[in-house]
Amino acid sequence: MFLRRGDLSESDVMLLDGLPVTTPIRTIQDLLDRHADASHVATMIRQAFQAGQIQLDELPRQISPYARRYGAAPGDGADLLEQLLAQIGLSIDDLAARALRDTLGWPTASSWADLRNKNITWGELARISPEIMRRVLNDANQQAAPDPNDKE
Repeated sequence: MFLRRGDLSESDVMLLDGLPVTTPIRTIQDLLDRHADASHVATMIRQAFQAGQIQLDELPRQISPYARRYGAAPGDGADLLEQLLAQIGLSIDDLAARALRDTLGWPTASSWADLRNKNITWGELARISPEIMRRVLNDANQQAAPDPNDKE
């Protein structure tokens, strides 16, 4: 692939050992644009997420233009992400839970029930990505919401 001047914006490029290279998200987008093997793209997504180079909460928007190309609903980046990760036996929830285990060293911690009885320090809380925290808090809200069918 040959790039022409103006093909990349400043946000698409980073320096690695003094050499300009594309960012992980730009590389993922380029591979999706060329309809690369889904399992290879998913592996790259997993590795970039685990390295803290991409955010799961931003990724669906960034890959949504390529959804139709991979058989996902047109413009649905979340559906595309789920389909890509399924190629390597993961889901978005699995990836988020794995990040919690890796970040905090907890064997399992993907829901409010898992976290509620743990002594979490501010430092541990700060290392949790926004996407993972959003999922945990959504779970907490669902558990706290009264059941509309429950008549007291």
